[in-house]
Amino acid sequence: MSSVTSITLVRNGQARTWGDFAAARTLTFDDIDLGGGTEAPLAFAAPDYGGFAWVQAGIAQPGAYPGLGYAASSGGQIAFVGEKNGASIAGYAGDSGAGLLVTRGERFDLLGVALSSAGADGLPVTFTGTRWDGSTVTLTVAVPKVDAPGEVPLSVGFGAEWQDLRSLGIDGPGYFGLDDLATRSADVASAFSRSLTVLSFDDIDLGGGTEAPLAFAAPDYGGFAWVQAGIAQPGAYPGLGYAASSGGQIAFVGEKNGASIPGYEGASGSGIVITRGEAFDLHGVSLSAVTEGLAVTFTGTRADGGTVTLSVAAPKVDQPGETALAVAFDAAWADLVALSVDGPGYFGLDDLAFSTGDRLVLSAAAAATLTRQVVGGDTLVTWDGGSALLQGYAAVTPGDIAFA
Repeated sequence: MSSVTSITLVRNGQARTWGDFAAARTLTFDDIDLGGGTEAPLAFAAPDYGGFAWVQAGIAQPGAYPGLGYAASSGGQIAFVGEKNGASIAGYAGDSGAGLLVTRGERFDLLGVALSSAGADGLPVTFTGTRWDGSTVTLTVAVPKVDAPGEVPLSVGFGAEWQDLRSLGIDGPGYFGLDDLATRSADVASAFSRSLTVLSFDDIDLGGGTEAPLAFAAPDYGGFAWVQAGIAQPGAYPGLGYAASSGGQIAFVGEKNGASIPGYEGASGSGIVITRGEAFDLHGVSLSAVTEGLAVTFTGTRADGGTVTLSVAAPKVDQPGETALAVAFDAAWADLVALSVDGPGYFGLDDLAFSTGDRLVLSAAAAATLTRQVVGGDTLVTWDGGSALLQGYAAVTPGDIAFA
């Protein structure tokens, strides 16, 4: 089947293609116009920003308030909690003094965010995610006040348990700011029969040890062939710099020091390479390193021979409150047959998120035979030669599906 999707769904008056569903999105807040000012309620400046409803959220430019403690991880604007001092200010929905709340009319996965504090250094901030089944997941982190040269916001990554959310609450006993909020629509796993998988590496048995080549411990793990990949338990090596974003095990690059160790395929000193017999889309991963700010480069090779690259600075996670870096990948990372991850030193990976499966692609002749039938809360689409179930789309009408 072709890997180029030609189906488009229209929901709430907005056209959505596969790429919209598959792509992880990072909200930088830098594309919000403050009209020449330096601060404004988000409800005034950009209602429904990023497709979310926002309560107690403002937008600010940290550079206008030197020494306050806020910091952007990219660009020059952040979101912040609005009325934390209890005062009532026009434009902030919700109770004064309450935390920030974001909700969405469709499922979403939380991938990562950067945090800074305008109050105490080490401000405890708690994330509470509410899933569509009513269950919740929580995480509390210590947020730094960024008011000295060289200090940066705290990068927080979220694991597989932060999927399928309907709302996200963020609260603490003082003012805090957010930047680079990375999310992904959870409909990616159902809308076009793509299967989403997150490899946590925690289900690999190390036989009582703390480290092993992946080729020995779990060959073909996740359906991939792995070169220069090992499995380790970061807790067994305190202070080294590796960190899991969920569970207690990670993958890491094996022979980066150039020494030859049994079980690691590929040239000593080279990076991790994973390949698969079918095309896959890359959505996200978390990174840590034994060297602070290690330059790690991802290179994806597509089925058509094209390539895509991304370089990031991986943190050394060796202090309380520090977390692995959550890296999100957009629709350009679709239809890969190979992924290489390399850098000039040792690094670790966790919660590698990818999806596989056929996409719905119809010829003009097949599209002409298209029929639709509502089945419960879903829509069954059929045509000469096949069918597809669009899960969660009971309101699909003939005018809602178009073909390129």
